[in-house]
Amino acid sequence: MDESCGDCSVAHKSELIEILEFTHFFEHFTFDKTDYSERGKHMKKYIRVVVAVELVTVGAKIEPTS
Repeated sequence: MDESCGDCSVAHKSELIEILEFTHFFEHFTFDKTDYSERGKHMKKYIRVVVAVELVTVGAKIEPTS
């Protein structure tokens, strides 16, 4: 079994940074099952849009220089 994967792992931190959020207005249908309807067709008038970036910070050892 090759155990080289993960031998040199470093700590990393991941977070989502929200850049933009807005509501786009347009009529469209959604289909969600409910207790009273298998089809669940609903008319919606808007959709929420969020633009985000995943920022991954990777820590590395700093080796002293002589």
